[in-house]
Amino acid sequence: MDDAKLPVYVAVPITYLPADTQLLLYHRITQGDCKVDIEKAELLKAKHRSGELTEEVVDDILSGQLLPFKTPKRTAVKIKPVVLKKYFKKGESAKEIEAVISVALEFYFANAKEEEQTSKEGFSDE
Repeated sequence: MDDAKLPVYVAVPITYLPADTQLLLYHRITQGDCKVDIEKAELLKAKHRSGELTEEVVDDILSGQLLPFKTPKRTAVKIKPVVLKKYFKKGESAKEIEAVISVALEFYFANAKEEEQTSKEGFSDE
């Protein structure tokens, strides 16, 4: 913990691990170039509880190979005032604008699929 390789809040899930696994972690952290974050600590704890925690699994977690896939955060989209003025009346709420955009996108993607099907059918007739 002294070298900021294991923050105190990360150590809490590690306390649920058996002493020999904690010792293994200590050696990996002090001898290697790995750090344990809260995600890794929680995964170590979960693997221990499920009976899947082996030395190989510990190494895979520490290396980042066994971390669960993170879903990307939503992307915020900004629409320029010029575009808003072109399609929306002054004073329309964000909910109203969002509803219109949602319907427009549904229409757009539905037509894009139909267009794709039509173009595929056109090629198969030749």
